[in-house]
Amino acid sequence: MNGVLRYFARVGHVWIENPLSLLTFSVRFGEATLLAISRLVTPKRLQVLSKSMRQTVKAFMRGIVVIVGVGAFAGFGLGVVTAALGEILRPHFEAVIMPVVLRDVLPLLLALVLTARTGATIAAKFASSATRGSTETLTFGAHAIELEVLPQIVATVITSGAFFLILVACVGTGYFSGGNQISFSPADIQDFLSNETFSQAVVSGLWKSILYGAIVAYTACAFGIQAAERFISRREETYDLHYAVWESSVTSITMCVVLTILLWKEI
Repeated sequence: MNGVLRYFARVGHVWIENPLSLLTFSVRFGEATLLAISRLVTPKRLQVLSKSMRQTVKAFMRGIVVIVGVGAFAGFGLGVVTAALGEILRPHFEAVIMPVVLRDVLPLLLALVLTARTGATIAAKFASSATRGSTETLTFGAHAIELEVLPQIVATVITSGAFFLILVACVGTGYFSGGNQISFSPADIQDFLSNETFSQAVVSGLWKSILYGAIVAYTACAFGIQAAERFISRREETYDLHYAVWESSVTSITMCVVLTILLWKEI
């Protein structure tokens, strides 16, 4: 019975308290953004820029192997399916299914990978920051958010766009090779990109991927910082660290799925 009650309490926390926490964090994030903008004309801007670039390189190197693996599996799997359809059904597949794959499926697939890889890492990093050093001096004011949160979001946004283009390349390779990488030629990619329907779908998918990446990073930062602040006040390290990762993942995926549904016909 206690387990059931804890479960419903956790569900209520996810769907009621967490949205309010995101709104509250938005105010603090807005203050940090204004602070960063005001420093664009000062030498201090180099702190955020250099940290953003370093974080971008780290995020790219940590995720590239996973993205290539997922993209290769999805691309050549899709190629096998299209090869099995034959010449009669393939034009219909190109006209109906492929634009949806490029515009909606790949961005959502990327969001899942980012949530499991990048989002979980960011949430755990901030949630555990209260255990590293003095909790009496640890604060998450506008300056700290500017130096710690903004680089994470910038890095995730940049790598999201790069990773999506890598996924598109893998899908295009697998699609035009019919699942057989030996038969692939560079001209196939040129044909792929010259298709107006495909190119429009790729542009829409790119913007969605960037948006989803920002959502994943922002949510992970918000819940990770929230968990650290709870630990400072209540000393509940294990509980908050565990649920910061879980709740940020659930919230990020839910938001991305809802946006995918809302934007299905809009973009």
